[in-house]
Amino acid sequence: MTQEVQTIFGGLFVVLVLASALGWWLHRHRPSPATANLNSRIRAWWVMIAVGGLALVLGRYALFGLFAGLSWFALREFAASDPAGRPGAWYFAAVPAQFAAVIWDWQWVALLLIPLAGFALPRQRWLGLLLCVYGLSFVPALGQVELVLYLVLVVQASDVLQYLWGRAIGRHAIAPRISPSKTVEGLVGGVASATVLGTWLYYLTPFGPLGAMSLSLLITSAGFLSGLLLSALKRQRKIKDWGTVITGHGGVLDRVDSLCLAAPVFYWMVKAFWR
Repeated sequence: MTQEVQTIFGGLFVVLVLASALGWWLHRHRPSPATANLNSRIRAWWVMIAVGGLALVLGRYALFGLFAGLSWFALREFAASDPAGRPGAWYFAAVPAQFAAVIWDWQWVALLLIPLAGFALPRQRWLGLLLCVYGLSFVPALGQVELVLYLVLVVQASDVLQYLWGRAIGRHAIAPRISPSKTVEGLVGGVASATVLGTWLYYLTPFGPLGAMSLSLLITSAGFLSGLLLSALKRQRKIKDWGTVITGHGGVLDRVDSLCLAAPVFYWMVKAFWR
């Protein structure tokens, strides 16, 4: 792990300590369901960052294993509420097939296997593979720890900051029928803040500050659209969350939904402009 990556994890540790202290103070002096939910979210972030950091330390195969596991859980949650009924075990075989193709550099298989499956599968099941498996497989496909960390950190920061800005000053719902909690103010504040963060972390990428700023704006916007799409699918299926495995956040898919579109966008932008 490089010095830059260690510094970032040190910064995340400080942020979590401060957030935990704030949560403890609110619990002691202003207890409420919202405070309890906040503390649940903070505890979950401790676990998620620790697991992600361990995967980065252990190396390439651990990173692939982590995202293959996340992909499998996300697909399982997506399939659990499938209007056509739960698919058979063959459906979930797409996870090891896709990630094996990526890690062994079978480029054409990795790029075409799931998109072409759309000709043989019902639309909802194909969407599940496209979002939960194909999209997430582009994260470890980046190869370099710094690029993976940059993508995940900026996109996840955008999610958190959109939530915080929305809670603080959100007044105008951006898509009330799909996701009433998402506001115009939250979107603008979260994307702008995460773009500033991404610009500041440009040294993790092969681009300069201006390139990193443009890239951050693009992937945070893609992350928002990805989350909105999956929120629309939840409303269509009449469920609030995809699962309950992550206390305070919902399911795995609720936590990684923004990466499903942001990851392939980031991957292809790096491929296109980095020589």
